Amino acid sequence: MSQVAAAASSGQKQVSLKLLNHASFLLSTGGVSLLFDPWYEGACFRGGWGLSYDNPDAYADAAGATHLWISHFHGDHLHLPTLRKIAQKNPSIRVLANVSANFEMKTPLTAAGFQNVAAFSERQTIEISSGVRVTRYPCTGIDNMLAVNAAGLTVLNLNDCNLPKEALSRLVKKMGSVDVLLVNFNHAYKLMDGLSDEAVKDMLKKRFLAILEAVRPRFVIPFASMHYYRATQSADQNRSMLDLRDLTALDPRVMALGFGDTACFASGQNPVVIRKTPPLALAARDEKIHDKPASWEEILSAAEKFRRRLRKNFLGLKFGLSPLVIRVSDLGRAVLLDISKRVCEVPAEDAQIEAHSQSIMEWMAGPYGTDAFFVGADFAVLDPDTRALKRLLLAGDFADNGLSPRHLLGMVLTLRGIPFLWFRREEIFSILKNRRLTLGYRT
Repeated sequence: MSQVAAAASSGQKQVSLKLLNHASFLLSTGGVSLLFDPWYEGACFRGGWGLSYDNPDAYADAAGATHLWISHFHGDHLHLPTLRKIAQKNPSIRVLANVSANFEMKTPLTAAGFQNVAAFSERQTIEISSGVRVTRYPCTGIDNMLAVNAAGLTVLNLNDCNLPKEALSRLVKKMGSVDVLLVNFNHAYKLMDGLSDEAVKDMLKKRFLAILEAVRPRFVIPFASMHYYRATQSADQNRSMLDLRDLTALDPRVMALGFGDTACFASGQNPVVIRKTPPLALAARDEKIHDKPASWEEILSAAEKFRRRLRKNFLGLKFGLSPLVIRVSDLGRAVLLDISKRVCEVPAEDAQIEAHSQSIMEWMAGPYGTDAFFVGADFAVLDPDTRALKRLLLAGDFADNGLSPRHLLGMVLTLRGIPFLWFRREEIFSILKNRRLTLGYRT
């Protein structure tokens, strides 16, 4: 008799974790099935990412879930085409919708077709069933982790919460010991520092081990990192991504789950892994195709509106933002984006980055445009000095996520910002102490 069967026959409660695809797990215990972040088909980040595996059983598993939690707004987590299909199959699933001072997820999840959507506040603990509690911990602007306490175990879905090590350690102390850590492990954005593939892999391994040192879990399940870059300008980044073999060689606590595999945990027992047979094969890869080119006049208009929006959000202050020259690849022309002064055409040979007109429009005119541009990686870096680009992307990211000086001032003046800042106190303290704020590890 297996350990799982023995635990079940003795009446001992269990927690099972089934990996469905990318960042999507189905956590089941005592009649509760909590679904995380389903992305099961198509692309995301405006076509910049694709799924490395196709799991045809994922929708059937998701249809039986009792609860749904979406960690944050990024398209590999809040994937609306996938969510609409799940809502058609299971419209009454109880949805725990994150609500913060700078965003709320009730509206998009209700629009997707879910009928039982409840607000889930920062650092709130909800008992979703007898003996099953979930606590949401926010990070930075839109990211969130979830601690699940059930059957005498604590499962931490760290997701893409890229906290300083010190801040993460402080948070884990509040949670108590972590039995199972779910954590992403690959880069998920445009690489801009000119590192070799091996150097990038070494950086990722060091980051992974630093997280394990901060959390100190009993077991680790890597996830949310099996995507690939579809953009031609960044397809070479696929060579520098880690795989599960790299991680199992780093630490004996790592449990390598394939999509469709299930890990079963019972307090005081060793975990048991049930493998999907046969294992899934890699899906065919394709490239992003730009199907909506923009005119030069549209580029100039979008760039000027973007410039004004950043000036407004940063209260007219420059904050070290230097001019950036962007070449529009399909038009053969270049635009100067100077936040403090103007937008105009300049010689194309002066360009620091290059992108298709559709990608530039999506960056400057679309919702969460900077995030999608940076993470989707649909552009080429032409100038090895990337300081101006990084600062501009960071400023745009702050504006996208409601963290610009104007947004923060508005929150503080209306008192909404007090709990927002307080609930991020470990992160803010660490940033101020180390005097460092960087762009990266943002998924």
